[in-house]
Amino acid sequence: MKILIAFTPATGHLNPLLAIGHILLGHHVTFLSGSVFRDRIVAIGSSFHVFPAGADFDPSVPASVASELESITPGADCLRVAMERMFVDAVPAQHQGLQKVLQNFPADVVIGDDMLFGVLPTLLGPDAKRPPIVLCGTSFLHWCRGDGAPHFIGLPPAITQARRDEYAQIYQAVRMDTSEDRCVRHDYGSVNRAISFGVPLVCAGATEDKADVNARAAWSGVGIDLKANDPTPTALCEAVRTVMDAQDCRARVLQMAGEFRAIDTRSEVLRVVASTAGSCRQREPAGHTDSQACPASWQPSHAPCAATAPLECPQNPFDQVRRMTAR
Repeated sequence: MKILIAFTPATGHLNPLLAIGHILLGHHVTFLSGSVFRDRIVAIGSSFHVFPAGADFDPSVPASVASELESITPGADCLRVAMERMFVDAVPAQHQGLQKVLQNFPADVVIGDDMLFGVLPTLLGPDAKRPPIVLCGTSFLHWCRGDGAPHFIGLPPAITQARRDEYAQIYQAVRMDTSEDRCVRHDYGSVNRAISFGVPLVCAGATEDKADVNARAAWSGVGIDLKANDPTPTALCEAVRTVMDAQDCRARVLQMAGEFRAIDTRSEVLRVVASTAGSCRQREPAGHTDSQACPASWQPSHAPCAATAPLECPQNPFDQVRRMTAR
């Protein structure tokens, strides 16, 4: 099976897909991303392709994406700039890179991170003219919360009607504004990895998705949310001592570690990829015109994806992309 794995050039997007790449190396796997990650991909024995200019950037150098990110204060404006420069502006170049690779590498399936918006133009075309696409979540679920709270500001789940009403007001304001124990500079992936090993957490940070990840860690009882982007050494030391002494926190994180161990990740990845690639064996490979397209009688077994039939959810990321690209 030929598998193309493409990801946004960022460590938090690379790591989960690199793990999937390891699992799939019995197949013909190639990667597509930023040139800064070439060595890490080649090291696992896979071939590598680079995004064209416009999508090839070094995430460790903010100025390579947007000079504003070097000095802008964490918050709504910082998130907007990062989303526009790293994810939305890169769509044409990502799409171009995908099509170029697929011309010479007729993949049976494309795997990407869930913020690789460059797959959206491909999804707008006929199914028979493209390979199946599987997106891997690399952050918390960017979907409407049942309590009405907006994303990216670190609000815990509301358990009272009063809190729900408060969140509704906050949401309107945001729309108008637009070791045994471990302290880590974390992202969503490293937090999950720490929990899988039964390690309690001390969380900080307000950029990207960190505020929401921190709030979920605290709400789940597996750690402490310092609710600060740059906590003081004193606050860090006190928090570390607290999680080291908190038996309920340790018990909770060990419980969740057991739930992680119960998941057979390798088997699940292989099942999803095989079933997706095999959903229509007669699908016309990308870049080829001499094979039969899917028969007219074939219909997807799932509902239309959000990319082709977006739900009108205020926090639906595809709606957000449509609004930003339409400006």
